[in-house]
Parts: sequence; C-alpha cells; structure tokens
Amino acid sequence: MSKKEYDDLKKNLEKRNFYTTNDASWVFFACLLVPFAVGFLFMYISMVATGTKNINDLFENNLWFAIPMVVLTEVVFLCVFLIYNKVYRIKQSSCNLSFKNVKASTSLWSVLLGVLAVFGFIGLIEGALGNFYSWIGVKSSGLSLPNDTIGWMFVNILLCAVIPAICEELIFRGVIFQGLKETFSVRGSMLLTSLLFALMHQNLIQFVYPLLLGFVLCLVMEKTGNLLYPILLHMANNITTIVLSFLINIGVLKISFKTMSWWAYLIVVAIAAVAVCVFFVIYKFHYAKLEKEQKETEGQVSSVPSFRVGKFPLILIVSILLCVVMIVINAV
Repeated sequence: MSKKEYDDLKKNLEKRNFYTTNDASWVFFACLLVPFAVGFLFMYISMVATGTKNINDLFENNLWFAIPMVVLTEVVFLCVFLIYNKVYRIKQSSCNLSFKNVKASTSLWSVLLGVLAVFGFIGLIEGALGNFYSWIGVKSSGLSLPNDTIGWMFVNILLCAVIPAICEELIFRGVIFQGLKETFSVRGSMLLTSLLFALMHQNLIQFVYPLLLGFVLCLVMEKTGNLLYPILLHMANNITTIVLSFLINIGVLKISFKTMSWWAYLIVVAIAAVAVCVFFVIYKFHYAKLEKEQKETEGQVSSVPSFRVGKFPLILIVSILLCVVMIVINAV
C-alpha cells in the first residue's frame, strides 16, 4: 500500500468533527417522527393493557405511564443524537459541548438571561397572545404533571427543565444550528434554527416564545462557541417557569392574564421592551467581547444523501410541512 493510499484510508476511517446541512435536516426529521411513533405505540399498548379509552384518564391515574410520556421526546432526542453520530462516524464532541475553560461570569450571565426571558415576556406571551388565541378559538393542549407540592416541583424541574434543556440543545444548537451554517449565513442559520425549534413544539400557542428564545440561544451559542452556555440559559428559563407555576398553584402568587385591561397591556409591552434592552446591554458588553475558540474541521462526510430545492434539502422542507400540518391539527 502506497503512502497516498494509506493516507486516504486513514482519512476515510477518521471520525469527523463537524455537521453538515444534510445532517441537520435528517436529524430534525428523525426527531420529528421517531418520538411521535414511539409515543403512539407506548400510548396504544398502555391503553389496551389497562382498558382505558381516554388518554387524559390514563395520564392522570398512572404515574408509570405519565412520567415516561413526559420525558419520552427528550430521551428520543438523546438517542437520535448518539445513534446518528455513531452510524455516520461523527465525534460526540462535534456538538461543541465543553467543560474546559468555562467562564463563571459567562455562566452566570447565561442563567440571568434565562430568568430574564421569562419575566420579560411571560406577560406579553401569556396575556396578549393568550387572549388572542382564545378569541380565535385555539385551545392549549398537552399533558403535564402535577405541580402543587414541593416534591412535584422538583420532579418537574428534573423531568421538564433539566433533561429537556440538555437534550434539546444537543439537537438544535449542537447539531442543527451548526449544520445549517454549512449552507446558510450565520443569521440565516439562527432564524431557521429558531423556526425549527418553534415548529418542533407542534403547538400554535407554544410557537412565539420558543421562536424568540431559540434565537437568543443561537446568539449565545455563536458568540461563545460552547453549548454549555445555551444549556444553562435554557435550563434556567425552564426552572423559572416551573417555580412560578408552582407558586401560582399554591396561591403564593396571584397572576391572571385572562382579563387584562388596556393599561395592563401597556405594562407588559414596556416590561418586554426593558428586557430586550437589558439583553442588548449584556450581549454588547459581555458576549460580543468573548473570543470564540476556532477549530479545524477533520474527517470526511458520510451521511444520508438528500435532494435539494435551492439551498434547502428536500427532507427539511417535508419536515417543516409536517410540523405545520401537526400545528393546524392541534389548533382545531
């Protein structure tokens, strides 16, 4: 074997440390369909085994069913991430999650932004848009665990805050955002990743907030180059929401957005504007000054082939259309 043949063979066997737009598209497609298929199968078997005909009754009366259903999507996300990397010989570290040289200040600012997003936009999203959705007849859907005791609050924090923050960031900012940058500009990749993040929720009511939060998470990822910071931001955001929900459920806080007067709308808009300004200041004077660690690409691409319509892989277009269909079905 000649040296050239040896080098080519070594390069072909070497794992790569980057994602492509093709990877991002197929991972999104898998994360869309696999949880649906696994969830439907688990639900069907459970309903047949218990003789229950109502999914809400099954969820409320059986913890063995409720808890797996809550974390099912996140577990599938993690499995898709690990299996895809294994099959297509991609280093797990390609998502850029690193605990080396972690800056305490950046970690704290990320947590603060996560909390800020909740207080800055909860009134605007739940109030103004919530009342609008009610007016046009869109109802909220989804199953959730109880959150009216300290014990349940911590269970919710683990299952609905910590685990989702890790698994969703691995997929969206770890794979999809970085993969899309192969074809699209950084801003275009941010917008498209945020859109996919919002569409994945498959719920019209849960669309605007994930869209805004997803863009902020992409900004932080782009400026830091470390997935740890978006995970911390996402986790803090989820935990804050759960704690607020717990305080409302036990009567410590009395907040209602169903009957807002005109002056209340002005207040929530003003709070949202202040939150945007605070974020801009933090971003400008901290994140924008960080030095992003650059890495050299290694290995060759070996992934599922995909047809394209312009810059967009066909499988990504199909996935987006499926999300839109699911959102319409859930809204009816």
